[in-house]
Amino acid sequence: MVGPAALLSWNQVALPAGRAVPGLLAAVAEPTVTASPSRAVLEHLAMAGPLTIGEAAAHLDRAQSVISEIVSHLEEQGLLERESDPADRRRTLIWLTPAGHSALRQDRELRAGRRGLGVTPVRSR
Repeated sequence: MVGPAALLSWNQVALPAGRAVPGLLAAVAEPTVTASPSRAVLEHLAMAGPLTIGEAAAHLDRAQSVISEIVSHLEEQGLLERESDPADRRRTLIWLTPAGHSALRQDRELRAGRRGLGVTPVRSR
């Protein structure tokens, strides 16, 4: 049987720690701004600037249809835009919007914070 002194210690130590755990878990469990494939497209656009879906697909070693689907999703979220290339109307260029740059910056900060906590993100298969 546990005596009153042990309960007092438990209440002084475990309860405050227990209150801190949800905040820590929220920081660790908070999803990144974008999923890995979307983040890869955003990262490449941030480095390379405007390019075609075919160019992005070649760089990322993915099918053009896959990159096109990701681009459509990111466009719906307002993270990138596409428009006909003024030099060649047959080509469509994609680039990051200010919201895309912001989302990428937030994602980087969140990931850096997780590394600072010593947390390795769980990768889905």
